[in-house]
Amino acid sequence: MSVQTVLVVDDSRTSRMLIRAIIGQRYPHAQILEAGDGEQALGIAEILTTDLDLATVDLHMPGMDGLEVVTALRRRFPAAKLGLLTAEVNHSIQQGAAALGISFIAKPITEESLLQFIEETGG
Repeated sequence: MSVQTVLVVDDSRTSRMLIRAIIGQRYPHAQILEAGDGEQALGIAEILTTDLDLATVDLHMPGMDGLEVVTALRRRFPAAKLGLLTAEVNHSIQQGAAALGISFIAKPITEESLLQFIEETGG
């Protein structure tokens, strides 16, 4: 997969830094944008002048939850690869994400799980 523009959405600065480091190491020329909450993420998406290739979005954040964010991102960037991150392994969440064509990524994030999400076909 060609990755040029990435959006990392998580209220945990540590999680954002980890995801950014993993993606940046694999795709050093990618533009990696960060948001600490859903509203900030959608604000970035509104002014983005390029296509979004990839986004990782935490499910549980203050204010707007991750499912709302990925739903809005899917409408704006239908070809983007979207991953919903959570430590809460819940079948209904997985089904909701899958219905939107969104991958489910369990926390804690590992390099292996993140790269597997990025490189898997489809979604």
